[in-house]
Amino acid sequence: MKKVIFIILSILLFHNCEINNEPNLKSLSPQDKELIATTNNFAYNIFKAVSESDKNLNVFISPLSISYALAMTFNGADGETAEQMQALLGFGNLTKNDLNNSFKNIYDIIIGMDKKVELSLANSIWYKQEYTVNTNFKNDISKYYNAEINPVNTCDSNTKNKINKWVENKTKDKIKNLIDNVTCEDVMFLINAIYFKAEWTKAFDKDKTYDGEFVREDGTKDACKMMKGTDINYYCYKDSILSMYELPYGNKQFSMMFLLPEKSKIDEFISDLNVNLIEQVRKNSYEKKGEIHIPKFKIEYEKRLNEILIAMGMPRAFDRSMAEFPNLFQNSKDLFISLVKHKSYIDVYEEGTEAAAATVVGIEYTAFFEDIVKIDRPFVYIIIEKHTNTVLFIGKIIKLG
Repeated sequence: MKKVIFIILSILLFHNCEINNEPNLKSLSPQDKELIATTNNFAYNIFKAVSESDKNLNVFISPLSISYALAMTFNGADGETAEQMQALLGFGNLTKNDLNNSFKNIYDIIIGMDKKVELSLANSIWYKQEYTVNTNFKNDISKYYNAEINPVNTCDSNTKNKINKWVENKTKDKIKNLIDNVTCEDVMFLINAIYFKAEWTKAFDKDKTYDGEFVREDGTKDACKMMKGTDINYYCYKDSILSMYELPYGNKQFSMMFLLPEKSKIDEFISDLNVNLIEQVRKNSYEKKGEIHIPKFKIEYEKRLNEILIAMGMPRAFDRSMAEFPNLFQNSKDLFISLVKHKSYIDVYEEGTEAAAATVVGIEYTAFFEDIVKIDRPFVYIIIEKHTNTVLFIGKIIKLG
């Protein structure tokens, strides 16, 4: 009898686990919506700039990670430096308080959106132990970004290993050696790490994966493993400009979009990407069920973003003679951004997708110097949370060999 009761309870528990994976559809404030819209605009803009910089490479970034790292840094900025950062990052007329609240609200919503999706966002600050962090800055970063704040000896060579180990732990060992070196000239590192792992709503059968070909723009072909899914539910859209196919994860709140240009070259297509285009495509897409073929791929990517961010409109933050970051430390001045570096990883396979990224902002003191669908041609891909429309990751594939 006890065995029967145990079986019944187990069945009920399993059933409850299945039906309790309802999406976390909390309401968004006007400030939240404004921040999402403008940071998504930044997402496409920085992807365009990075893609243009690496025309002949596969590119993969997490705009959300970059935004979090720079948002924390923005809290320490003032004057024209803050104005440039605010304009570039798309913070509009939001006050720092509104901005911080919205970043916290977005975090609270997307983290609990799907129990079958493993998603984590972690923030940390590492500062020169001889300095005293500004109290207001420290309180805001702890409260709104849940950031760990750690004093370190930047003259100790082991500090680099300590920071990199933190990033590795937060990204399940997918992002290694984010920081190349730490020197006595460094006074602060602001870091965001993001990790994502999700199963497709319907997995691809491994037995149906086959040897396929990926056709580059010049007509040459790369051998690749092609996943074949049958009876797959997906959203699609097609016009004279592009074809879009969107595959869901878990409870369907997270998804991956594949965007294929119909006429233009991939770089021309990327140059025209914007928030309104993606919104219209998704709004006018429709659900289908059928056969779809997608390449398995694994990408590791890294990029120093200094020059890109300068060209995009925030040069002052990197200018050792003009940058204004008085709110990072007590009685601090003469600080500038010496480094913004981004590293990322993605693995797309039969069961789902694993992705990770990390962004570091380095601060120095200025006294120092120093139907049947085949995704078989170049495409852009985006991982998005559908309730908030937050872009988590975005990339392009132009070659697989």
